[in-house]
Amino acid sequence: MAYWLLKSEPDAFSIDDLQRLQPYPFEKLRALIADGIADGSIAPVDVKMSAFAIAGALNWPARWHDPNGPSSAEEIAAALVDTLIAGLAPRPCAPIRG
Repeated sequence: MAYWLLKSEPDAFSIDDLQRLQPYPFEKLRALIADGIADGSIAPVDVKMSAFAIAGALNWPARWHDPNGPSSAEEIAAALVDTLIAGLAPRPCAPIRG
């Protein structure tokens, strides 16, 4: 279920949401990851590490994206979401990390 929420609601974690959650900006993301692990829609991963990895990956394009380059911000966002979601997708024999 969490996988589909991330995929169907890519704006679920807006900057406004993160600012409202300060000083705990990743609690919503951590809860979503933990719920996905519990329901099997996300592979068993380290929740805190995964939340930081996702947040970091989504923050860096602001530094390197060239608005005059070949890819639009929307295309980059879609590619990042696809890559991150594929990394969280359940898979056979996924190691459990704690």
